[in-house]
Amino acid sequence: MKRIATLAAVATLALAACGSGGGSATSSSASGSPAASSPAASSPAASSPAAATLQVGFVYVSPLKGSSWTLAWDNARQAVEAAGATTATVEPIPESAEAAGVMEDLISKGNKLIFATAFGYQPFVLEEATKHPDVNFVVIGPWIQETPAPANVTVAFSDNWIVRYALGVLAAKETKTKTIGFVAANPISTVIASINAFALGAQSVDKSIVTKAVFTGTWYDPPKSTQAAEALAAAGADVIA
Repeated sequence: MKRIATLAAVATLALAACGSGGGSATSSSASGSPAASSPAASSPAASSPAAATLQVGFVYVSPLKGSSWTLAWDNARQAVEAAGATTATVEPIPESAEAAGVMEDLISKGNKLIFATAFGYQPFVLEEATKHPDVNFVVIGPWIQETPAPANVTVAFSDNWIVRYALGVLAAKETKTKTIGFVAANPISTVIASINAFALGAQSVDKSIVTKAVFTGTWYDPPKSTQAAEALAAAGADVIA
């Protein structure tokens, strides 16, 4: 629930940042009295076109069914719709040049805010953001590209190490072997922070507990995750996150 709430907050804040802030204006004469006869004094509702609904695209790295990460993002998408935008989703899209094509297609259909929900989308977000400065992007961090993130790119990540710490505490209370395991995706700073938080949570209960981790090298691959969990169990871990 923490992750869902955080991602929903990121989504709605980004939506607010992209919204139009135009206020109504009135015209007055030099003496301060209303210029009733001036065309500029006509009602904004009568003379101005209705504000266009913001279109928001979501690029999912894993299928909605079976992935808690993408499920959390889809809850955020629903929050964006509740705030008044229209949304479109594309799934599952690998962290490859295909992602750039998907974002280009979303932009061509009028989406002005793109959520690229995977760390590996960064180079393609950079490419598209440079080509389309009028479109805003949110991508998963930390930002590791040599070129600084453009002004129309927001780098975000949920502080899920708080939850990982709590899971470590629970794991410490359940383990009998004093060895616990962590199935991790890719060895980037945010993932390593989660492993460390898990280990520190366990050691807050019992400093003798050992945490072992296996990296799968992918954000979504159930067979690889199963193999990693089996390897950890074979190494003595009796509680695995």
